[in-house]
Amino acid sequence: MAAYSSIWQCKRCGSTERYAGGGCKVCQRNRVAAYVAANAEKVKARTKKYKESNPERVKAVKARWVAANSEKVKTWNTRWNEEHPEAVKAIRDRSYAKVKAKRKGT
Repeated sequence: MAAYSSIWQCKRCGSTERYAGGGCKVCQRNRVAAYVAANAEKVKARTKKYKESNPERVKAVKARWVAANSEKVKTWNTRWNEEHPEAVKAIRDRSYAKVKAKRKGT
C-alpha cells in the first residue's frame, strides 16, 4: 500500500506517516511485529506453505533483491568464505570432481 506524510499526527505514537487508507504506518508495523512475536510458529508455517506453493514468485523476488543489493551480497559471501574455509574447499572439490567426471565421460 502506498504511504504518504500527513499533517495529522497519530494519537498513539505521534508519527505523520500514513497509508493511503489512513492508518498509521508506524503503529501498523508495531502491530505486525507484535503478532509475529506472539505467533512465531504459525507465521513460519504460513511462510513455508507460501514459498512451497509459489516457487517462481519467490525466486523472482529474491533475484530482484540480490540485483538491487549486490554489494551486500558480495560482502556477506566474502565474510562467509573467510569464516568457513573447510566448507569452501569441500564445495570447490565437489565442483572440480563434477567437471572432471564430465570431461572424462565426453
